[in-house]
Amino acid sequence: MAHQISPTAFLGLHKTIAAPIVFAGHWQAGLLSLVVKHFANRFSHIETIELAGLYDPKDTVGPLVANKVKSFVREALIRQHGNWLYVPAKENPRTINLREGSSTIGYPISTLDVPSIAAFTNTKNIRFDFVTG
Repeated sequence: MAHQISPTAFLGLHKTIAAPIVFAGHWQAGLLSLVVKHFANRFSHIETIELAGLYDPKDTVGPLVANKVKSFVREALIRQHGNWLYVPAKENPRTINLREGSSTIGYPISTLDVPSIAAFTNTKNIRFDFVTG
């Protein structure tokens, strides 16, 4: 999770790195960062990026993910008004509108996508929320 490796990652912004470092153990292995990077190039300025992952308990990987949900939704790294914050997830819900018109509540989680997206977009507000449903 981002809160576990972010001190090392941010240190790289302030010191010369002597050897390559690859952080690849994060959720979805950065897939969402690549999607955002592709679409971000279409905009001259981005103020807010809000992402969400939907966990479906009927998914065949469901039991594996279900055991991890509690560790996902604890304290989350978000960017708000240009500031980096660790926030209690349960105290910072967000309404997420689903494709068919309904909505659900999501909670922020710490993924490496958040600092990665900030690095290439300089967006002031970024969060990744997790939804079960």
